[in-house]
Amino acid sequence: MRTLLAFFDGARHYRQVKLSRAKDFQTDLRFEALLPVLDGATPLFVTAVREREIREAIEFAAKQKIKIILADAYEAYKVLPLIQSHKMPVVLGPTRTLPLDPDDPEDRSYTTPGELYKAESNSRLPHSVRRLRATFRTRLRLPSPSDFHRKRHTRPYP
Repeated sequence: MRTLLAFFDGARHYRQVKLSRAKDFQTDLRFEALLPVLDGATPLFVTAVREREIREAIEFAAKQKIKIILADAYEAYKVLPLIQSHKMPVVLGPTRTLPLDPDDPEDRSYTTPGELYKAESNSRLPHSVRRLRATFRTRLRLPSPSDFHRKRHTRPYP
């Protein structure tokens, strides 16, 4: 955790030096990539599976004053009020998995999205992430979801 805090402190210092337009300023790509996160323009994806990890991620985001998206938050159902109070977006992992805890019901990965929806959590991706996904699709020339719904006109065999 100290390393992560030191990295964020270094990025904040880098931003101040960059804004002051110092003559001996040297570009550091590691900190350049973090500047949109520090400015609040881009959310940071944080993988937090267990309840403790989710709580720590939300606490870290609040202390650092950054926006995060919880990724693969399997135990999000345990901290629904906390997620709801911070209006935290959640991206869940795969649904065809076994429960992490032996006491969890087998359908836990299927019921968690419904519980998040009922708790009025913002479980959809924000606009900036959807735009980012569209950018990747364009650069990699991947098919869009609408391509799969188009009717293909084929000639019958003679």
